[in-house]
Amino acid sequence: MSELNNINYAFDNAIKLLNDNNLKESIEQLEEILKIQSDHKKSLNLLADIFIKLNKVLPKYFKSFPVDKKHVLQAILANETNLNKIIKVIHYEIRKKLFLFLKKNKNKKILILDIPLLL
Repeated sequence: MSELNNINYAFDNAIKLLNDNNLKESIEQLEEILKIQSDHKKSLNLLADIFIKLNKVLPKYFKSFPVDKKHVLQAILANETNLNKIIKVIHYEIRKKLFLFLKKNKNKKILILDIPLLL
């Protein structure tokens, strides 16, 4: 049970890193989760969603799954507007996860959310 708690903590940390616009670190965190538990659906889904959307927005840089951290850096360094495109994709995914979390926990008395979004 402790390993499952660690994986859940790591996934929450990956979400927090995405919220803080640390895409590279978030991808690293998700990849570490998948090394431990290769069928962790939340991590796989989040990585796949991010890749598909980044591939649509910046196909020149994002050609293979999973997202390569070097490609993220290349895209950002090539053009400043690419950073804004990446942020839009990431924040959309985070909002989607937020609304799912709220829906899932709508009957709870108290919910505390710590999600800093750059809008």
